[in-house]
Amino acid sequence: MNSDGNLLQQLVGSYLSTIITIFIVNIIIQLVIGHLVAKAARMKNRSYASFYWLTLILGWHTTALIVAILPFNLDDPRHPINKAQNAPAHPQPIFYNSGANETNPNE
Repeated sequence: MNSDGNLLQQLVGSYLSTIITIFIVNIIIQLVIGHLVAKAARMKNRSYASFYWLTLILGWHTTALIVAILPFNLDDPRHPINKAQNAPAHPQPIFYNSGANETNPNE
């Protein structure tokens, strides 16, 4: 009987530590994703704190969807209208220097 009780304690202890570890990792992931969603809301001139708490209450999926639906301000450079206006008509090619002594490959 003693060996069965000891085995049961070992199983419960290992499962309990696994469950606690998964729970703590899940909490940390929720906090980090909540921070990212709240940062995205702040980029759209919304309150960081309110969206952070909404993320913790409603879940990050719902809050991220709400932030994605929120419109940009018209003066925001990330607004699609401003991106189209600020784009150059003829973009210049970009040359990357792959070696210290090389020159422009198109010359």
